[in-house]
Amino acid sequence: MTMNLALTILPLLATAHAQPPVAEADPGRWLNVQDYGASGSEYETIASTTEGSNEIVVEDVGDFKVGQGVQISKAYVHYERQRLWGPDRARGKALKDEVEMRGYDGTSGSWTAFLVEVHPEDPPSFRFTDDIGRTYSEFVPITGDWQPLSGGTEIKFNRRDWDGAYLVTFSARDQLITVIEKIEGSKLTLKDPANRTVQDAVVQHNDSTALQATIDQAIKEKRNVYFPPGRYRLAHGLTVKDASSITIQGADPVNTIIDITMAEGACLSLRAGKDVTLRNLRFEGHTGYANKDQCGNMGIRRVPAMWGMYLKGCNAVSIRDTERVMVDNCHAWHMATGVTPEPAQYTKEITYYRCSAIDCGRNAFNNNDMCENTSVLYCRIRDVGGCTWEGASRFVRFIGNYVRNGGRALSASSATTCAMAVPSRWATSEAATRGSRSSAPANTSSPTTSSRLALTTAAAPSVRPRGPTRSSSRTTSSSTTGPRPSS
Repeated sequence: MTMNLALTILPLLATAHAQPPVAEADPGRWLNVQDYGASGSEYETIASTTEGSNEIVVEDVGDFKVGQGVQISKAYVHYERQRLWGPDRARGKALKDEVEMRGYDGTSGSWTAFLVEVHPEDPPSFRFTDDIGRTYSEFVPITGDWQPLSGGTEIKFNRRDWDGAYLVTFSARDQLITVIEKIEGSKLTLKDPANRTVQDAVVQHNDSTALQATIDQAIKEKRNVYFPPGRYRLAHGLTVKDASSITIQGADPVNTIIDITMAEGACLSLRAGKDVTLRNLRFEGHTGYANKDQCGNMGIRRVPAMWGMYLKGCNAVSIRDTERVMVDNCHAWHMATGVTPEPAQYTKEITYYRCSAIDCGRNAFNNNDMCENTSVLYCRIRDVGGCTWEGASRFVRFIGNYVRNGGRALSASSATTCAMAVPSRWATSEAATRGSRSSAPANTSSPTTSSRLALTTAAAPSVRPRGPTRSSSRTTSSSTTGPRPSS
């Protein structure tokens, strides 16, 4: 199963800060990410770059060090995530030589996601959007020569025989991800050269490589991972694969930030393994409630079920085939959940305790790939563009949760379908779902059998909540209200 988690920060209870620094209390059990080269620094500076050169001149070196990863805006124009979808449905694969693109000049921003819709009529024609479906160009005939899109980008169709309606998607980027090899005064020598000459590039730390190295070593040595306070910027998500009894923990969930605002995917992806705990982390993404129209179904009639989050997605945590997971006191902001296929085996026992999903483009909690024994307990859901909770899984508890400006809570089992509306300004809802595996209801907002989550956590529990029993095959739902909780 894959569970994707998108979380957002809230003011936390004082107890969230009461825990002792774990790395200091038991250093033999913990690896500190900063010991492996992660900076956690928010420092940034302006630099000038030269096309073809791996040397840049910065205004102030600040806290940059040799060996650290950096990300530099405006310095490296390129295209990525090039995919072809179709025919006549949103089934994607890597783009080969069917289409070429060139010329991005950065005038439309550091990151532009394109979708090109191809119709097969004689002659074939296309239109495009560069704002994930908010506006489209007019259809024009395909000529086989270079044809303009926007921001300097041109496209050339090498394929001639279109046997149905297709979509071409790709992202135009200008960010250089590299490593500092030498520092001499205000000059930094980088591992990789820029391909643009600019005077106002922004240089920031990027900790992806150092963080992944820490996690890999912790799994190998069967130790835990500790994040001191800081902002840890990512160029790609981090993977926790085949871990056994590992805790990944931040100093506190306000000042320990994993930042994926300039990348796609999950901040943390759990793959297989057993007994994984995530605690005291804040996750920041790039797609909030105001972008909800750019996350959902794009309504392309000839290629149905194409979702905006396929073009530019992010989430905090993705879980696939990992048994016994605790997500505690973790927080995400501006997350658009991603999609993955249903796995061959189930993920068993996931607990989200005192979490919240706030200001997210899609579902708050999404667990509809039919995993089992999921508990969403005492969480806060506010301003989410999709469902409050959506799932077709077995043995689910959704208890004591605060909901404001969230969509429906949907559940499907072989026995019945639960649709719990929460349109009011606030609500406390409780739903328990126990049943056998079945298909998701037709009116759910998820495009495929996958699991996604958007939530934020408050204080850490001292005892892990117990999961529900399997004594009943019924599906029940109730919604209760009481004194309004503080926002």
